[in-house]
Amino acid sequence: MIPNREGGPASFENGAILCGASSHPYLHAIEEVDYGIFYELRKEMIEMHKKCCIDIENLKKINALLCQFERENCSAKLKNGRPLIKEQYTIRFLNK
Repeated sequence: MIPNREGGPASFENGAILCGASSHPYLHAIEEVDYGIFYELRKEMIEMHKKCCIDIENLKKINALLCQFERENCSAKLKNGRPLIKEQYTIRFLNK
């Protein structure tokens, strides 16, 4: 899929399933810091999007990827000196 911001189609199949003040910006931050984890997260989200439902196994994989990213980048800072990982990004309803 090609993001809409890069000329991709504005279609259901290419739609963003994230919104709000935390999930979408966090995904873009991950994309800039660790493209491998971003790619795997995106793959899991696309799979759920195709299923048209939230799947617990996909959520577990997403949680594991996010936890890995957070462990590896817990002390990383943005250019402005603020933490890369905001506390609100780490609040999830799925426990390991």
